[in-house]
Amino acid sequence: MFNELFKGSPKFTYNADTNEYIGITDFLRDHDRNITYMVHGMFITKSGKYGPRGIVILDGYNLYVPKHINDMIVEIRSNADMVQAINSGHCGITFRDYEKDGKTHTTIDFVDM
Repeated sequence: MFNELFKGSPKFTYNADTNEYIGITDFLRDHDRNITYMVHGMFITKSGKYGPRGIVILDGYNLYVPKHINDMIVEIRSNADMVQAINSGHCGITFRDYEKDGKTHTTIDFVDM
């Protein structure tokens, strides 16, 4: 029972080593915003130009997501059942727009698949 404490956090099985890093705006230039994209994993970058950033792993892409998604990524990664569901292909993302400070921004929502 206590050995589980030393196994580390649950791992995603998809190999994203050759994925292209891309932001939402650039991704949506070439992809349909009205479909659901399967999620293969996620992580938070440790540093960057704008500080820690959430990354959602899709087919061929490591998608930068808005900072307000970071807490959700931490929560999902800490839940073994959610990680297993992602490894089994049961998590997706959709895109939606929202207004902030008089500007339109795009974010993601996690959905069951």
